Order: sequence, then C-alpha cells, then structure tokens
Amino acid sequence: MTIGIIGIIIALALFMLLVYKGISSFIVAPVCAIIVAVTNSMGAVDTFYTFAQGLGEMIIQLFAIIFLGVVLGKVYTETKAAASIAKTLTTKFIVKHQGNAQVRIAILIMLIIAGAMTLGGIDGFVLTFTTFPIAFIIAEMVDIPRKYIPAMLMLNCAFMACPGAPQIDNIAMVGALTKEGYDVSSTSGLVPGLIAVAVVIILGYLTLTTMIIKSKKNGEHFDPGDIKKIDIFSENIKLPNFWIALIPLILVFLLYSVAKLDVAIALAAGNIAALILMGRYIDRKDGSLLKGLIKTINDGAGQYPHALATVSTPSGLATVVTSTAAFGAIVGALSTLSLHPVLLGLLTICVIVALTSAPPVALYVGLPIVVGILASKGIDFNVHGLGRVAALSATTFESLPVNGMCVLTIGLARTSYKESYLPMFLNTVVYTFAASLLCALIYIIAPGLN
Repeated sequence: MTIGIIGIIIALALFMLLVYKGISSFIVAPVCAIIVAVTNSMGAVDTFYTFAQGLGEMIIQLFAIIFLGVVLGKVYTETKAAASIAKTLTTKFIVKHQGNAQVRIAILIMLIIAGAMTLGGIDGFVLTFTTFPIAFIIAEMVDIPRKYIPAMLMLNCAFMACPGAPQIDNIAMVGALTKEGYDVSSTSGLVPGLIAVAVVIILGYLTLTTMIIKSKKNGEHFDPGDIKKIDIFSENIKLPNFWIALIPLILVFLLYSVAKLDVAIALAAGNIAALILMGRYIDRKDGSLLKGLIKTINDGAGQYPHALATVSTPSGLATVVTSTAAFGAIVGALSTLSLHPVLLGLLTICVIVALTSAPPVALYVGLPIVVGILASKGIDFNVHGLGRVAALSATTFESLPVNGMCVLTIGLARTSYKESYLPMFLNTVVYTFAASLLCALIYIIAPGLN
C-alpha cells in the first residue's frame, strides 16, 4: 500500500514537472498512468481500458461546451465583435483619462470584457486568443508594461465558477452531483457564490492596477517586442455595432442560467445569433460571404479537438489513480477528518486539482468521494453549498506554473515566468482560494442558504 501511494505521488509530481517543461500532456498522462499501474500491481490491459474509460467519459461530458464555445470564440474573433466591444469601451472611457486613472479604467475595461465573454459562454482556452489582441492594444494605449498582459488575460478567472456561468466548472459540478442523484443547477449557491466572485474581482483588480502604477512610476513602459500590432482603430476596418455584439453573449447567459436550458442549446443559439447578426462582417473568402462563413466555422471546429483533448487527457490519469487501492486508502484518511461538509469538499477538490491541474477531473472525481464519505457517516449537508464551494475550489490550484493556460498566456505575451507570474498567482490561486474559503465559512454560519 505504501509503495502504491508513493507511486501515485511520483506519477503526479512527474506529470506536473514534465508538463511545466513543455512536454505534451497527451504523452505525459499515459506514461504517468503506467507508473501508477506498476507501483500498484495493476495489469497493463486493465490500466489501458481504465485510462481510456476516464478519458472517454470526460470527453462526453465536456464535448458540447468546448466545441460550441470554441466556435463561438472564433466567430467573435472573425466577425470582429470582440474588437468592436473593445474599441467602444476604450474610446469612450480610456482616452478621457490620464495618469493613474487611465490605468484603473483600462484594467476595469479589460475585466468587463473578460467577464462578459466568460458569462457569454466563450470557452476559457479560446478566450485567451480572443482577448489577447485587446489586451495588447490596451497595454499600448495606456503604456502598460508588456509583462502584465498575461495577468490581464487571466482576469476572467473570477467568472469561471460564477453562479450561472456556462463554463466547465459549473458544468462539471452539476454533472457530478446530478449523477449522484442530487438536484442542483448552475445557479446553486447564488448569493455566497456571487460574494466569493466579487472578492476575486476586487482583489485581483486592485492588485494588478497597483502593480502597474508602481511599475510605471519606476520608469517601466510598454514595449511591443516582436509582436505584430493589430489596429482596430483603422477607419478601413468595419466593426459590428457594440450593442449588437453583446446580444449573442446575453442570449447564451439567459438561456442557460435563467431559462435553465442545456448548455449545448444555449451555445448553439448564441452561435446562430452571432452569425445572423454579425456574419456579414467576416472577411469574404474569394469574394464569397458564404465561403467566409464556412471557413470561420471550419476553423473554429478545427480548434476544438486540441482544446478538448488538453482539458480531458488528465482525466485518464486521474481515473487510473482513483481505481487503485492506494487511492482508496487516501480517501479513507479523508473520511477520518472531522470537518464540516463544505470544508471537506474544499480540501478534497483543492488537493485533486493541485495534483492534476484539471478542474473537471477534480470535480467529477472529488465530489462523489465527498458525497460518499458524508453518506457513510450519515451526515446531512447542503448540496447547493457543497456544489458552489467545490466549483470555486476547482479554480484555485489549477493555475500553478504547470497549468497550460499559464504557459499559453506567458507565451503569447513573450515574457517570462519571473516577469509575469506573480500577479497571475495572486489572482488565480491566492484570491480564488480565499474566496472559496469565504464561501465555505458563509455556509458554516448560515447552512440553510441555497
């Protein structure tokens, strides 16, 4: 048993290290699964099918939100809807201010854009590419040092587990608890969840603006490096109306969060609305608007396999780990802890997400464990509170340096971890954990909240 636990720890540590070094998780996950299998005396064939089963189940669960979310992100890029939102907000607000006030307004606008698109259903992976040109333009306009662009891109972390957000954290939380027989929704834990989200927004905003202002006072300036400038202010570029650009995002949110329709229906409706309202702004392919529309959809569809595989592959390793007797012993140790149900949920999800860097894996694996422990002890609990705390907890230790989104954002800005990671770490790890803990404490004090 001890060797099995050591094997799991080595495999998960190796997974984080190799991914951090830039080796694809597609390769690393099965290699680490073999280490787990060998140290836990599992058969090769059984391990293969266990890995494949875990991977397949996660793909099924996340297919709709990632596929349709990726396409929607591509549509917002190619129709220039994202650029329209950015241009309207920057020209109406940023240019009217100077000095520190301009920095504060600029980061607030970036936060609003990230929040609107996250709540509108655009997948977080694609959102990075959609908002990078916007962040780059804002940084240049306000003379923000380029090293802060990655932190600007990850401001949307505050909204990933926001009640009602059509994002992976809510989808996985609802899916895991529904499978266990509980009636929850994406808006479960509404008030405590909104309070937690507000904490991340406020702390993240204040930290980033303070750091930028301090850097500017120290003589640091914007430097484009070798990144090609994207000019959204050219009169030759036709952009959709600002309010029209918001309609598909609002539609997705209303259909999913208010009407409680399936996320696939909500995102499909958002894509259709975006193409109908703004399709004419897509660059024509060989002079044909139809060919331009088809190319945009094809390009978006072509991006989804990589995004889906990146998110889902760690679940294969996680499934192998959870099938071992050693993991059962770890769960047994958790069951001996005398913790409030929501604190047990927070601890379990945080540990799993730190080890796998995969929020959906942590939720699909961790929540059944927590529910099973509580049921075995006959402990009553507020499932809405547990679900919201779990969804928030999944946004904490996922963004350690090994996380793919950290690698991606720092790579896009062409900076280094030394330059850019601190504000990212504070916003996506420290503040999200503090918010998760606050949400848990609210439920301890007021256990009847839904």
